[in-house]
Amino acid sequence: MNNLEIFLSELSSSECSLVHYSPEIAIRSLSSDTRKLKPGDWFICLKGESSDGHDYIEVALEKGAEGIIYDDNRNLSYRGLKVKDTNLFLGYLANFWRKKIKPVVIAITGSNGKTSTKEIAAFLLEQVFPGKICKTKENFNNQFGVPFTLLDLKKEDLYCVVEMGTNHPGEIKYLAEIAEPDYSIVTTIAQGHIGNFGSLEKIAEEKSDILTGMRGGSLIINREISCYSLFELKSNFYNVTLSAMESTKSMDHSVTEQGTRFVFENRNFLLPFKGEHQWKNFLLVKRLIDLLKIEKEKVIKAFEKLPELQEIKGRMQHHFVNGVHIWDDSYNANPDSFEKAIRFVRGSAIQGSLFGAFGAMGELGEMEIFFHEQLGRLANQSGFEHILFSSSSHDVRNAFRKGFIEDSTKKNILLCSADDIELKKGVEIIKNRIKEGDHLLIKGSRSAQMERVLKYWITK
Repeated sequence: MNNLEIFLSELSSSECSLVHYSPEIAIRSLSSDTRKLKPGDWFICLKGESSDGHDYIEVALEKGAEGIIYDDNRNLSYRGLKVKDTNLFLGYLANFWRKKIKPVVIAITGSNGKTSTKEIAAFLLEQVFPGKICKTKENFNNQFGVPFTLLDLKKEDLYCVVEMGTNHPGEIKYLAEIAEPDYSIVTTIAQGHIGNFGSLEKIAEEKSDILTGMRGGSLIINREISCYSLFELKSNFYNVTLSAMESTKSMDHSVTEQGTRFVFENRNFLLPFKGEHQWKNFLLVKRLIDLLKIEKEKVIKAFEKLPELQEIKGRMQHHFVNGVHIWDDSYNANPDSFEKAIRFVRGSAIQGSLFGAFGAMGELGEMEIFFHEQLGRLANQSGFEHILFSSSSHDVRNAFRKGFIEDSTKKNILLCSADDIELKKGVEIIKNRIKEGDHLLIKGSRSAQMERVLKYWITK
């Protein structure tokens, strides 16, 4: 964070106390990782699931840290700031900086499509307001990623497009209160993390908490979203305008292997992201653009630049390797996103056989066996002839197999653990079976690390 200028005198005394510092000193850059820390950075001791920044204070000082931000219950005394909780103080600092810069904040959450929607929105805004857009890097959307995105704001930034993820109740509410969005987008409500929430309704409740940080403004959603009535009710309660995106058929469009071709103002454009679900993400952003009242000619010029929008790694990236179509959608997976990916590849595979290299879906709780059996059945019914399925769980592997071969004579299924050696052997078997013109879909939850399949496929 090199854009800051937060004087210690500006900070609330109830949030922190100075140690060996005068109030005139300013925090101008902030780091939580000693591996990336530069001389002059302030080091904040964040506490994660597997590490604690307090263990690296001496390393930070050796590397030239200007000051240390640390918990006041640690019986430590370093130059810097003592705070009640460093994790919460990071959020406080981010909210302080957000209010000081005063950009239009656009928050994006949902079970699927957050990163794609964020990239589309930030790209189009960048065409209209070049050099004045801040956005979440990659998918750093958690309790640390959101504050650091806000702290990355430059004084000249007009818009901040921030992605918000969650895997436990209460996280979206916390992030929304830090970011205080002017506009929010909820992409989808699906079974991702259902093991942590218990039901689709509870997931919707969590996502709808993005409203708690808004001060008026608009919430943009698909009218067909699960639990739509909940969003209506809570929007009214928080005095936020609920704005539904246009129907998917409101604009002429066709989904192709190159992306989605569409017509706007009697002109043809190309959205390079692939799949009908990406068209819905685009329409959510289109509704945002409408609400921002950007001049139509500027919108047209921005749409003309869409082919330059970079594909997102591991999100339905198309590779053509030795005559084989490889669809890399390995970044993450839940039952809903798996279904969308399978539908897209099935629709794209006009010729050739369908192959799959699938990894297990995580955080499904008691529904784990049911959803994996259902996934196997969907793959079978969708015409996949050869499947490599990887999971560290014997029960999950068997559930997928049961669904895949149910009421079918198909036996073309390879089961393997998540072990590197076993997965690599499975990939080699699939490589020996696949032919030119065939299609391979790679997909699995983040924990499955199915991006390894592409690496094994390309390297000897």
